[in-house]
Amino acid sequence: MKNQILFKKLAFLLFGMWLVSHFSVVYAGDCAIADPAKAADWKACEGKTVKVKGARATMDDVPPAYSEADPSLSGGKGFQDYMSFDDETYVIVRTATSVDCPEEMEAQGTLKYHDLKGEKEKVRVIEDSKVTCK
Repeated sequence: MKNQILFKKLAFLLFGMWLVSHFSVVYAGDCAIADPAKAADWKACEGKTVKVKGARATMDDVPPAYSEADPSLSGGKGFQDYMSFDDETYVIVRTATSVDCPEEMEAQGTLKYHDLKGEKEKVRVIEDSKVTCK
């Protein structure tokens, strides 16, 4: 009998935690990017908190203009890394501390767009990112 009561309390607690986390995502302004290869999914999340997982890209993988966005080159603070979702879809990931993920990473932060000299379109930048290596 006690086990059954404990099980019900645990189930209720887990459901409550799920419910709170579900609604906190909505109220926090988080935005889901269903398909990172589609530009429209990114554009819909501009200015909002996003969380994406992808392959870590090196400076050799991304277009040369991406390195010019590095805050350390313009006297700013922080570090810059890159994520790749296919051979044409990249995002700049800016963090407060250096990140050294060997292959895959997950980044959560605010999605912004920046103009870069030499690029036809604005580039995606996830600012103030919290990064986890996968």
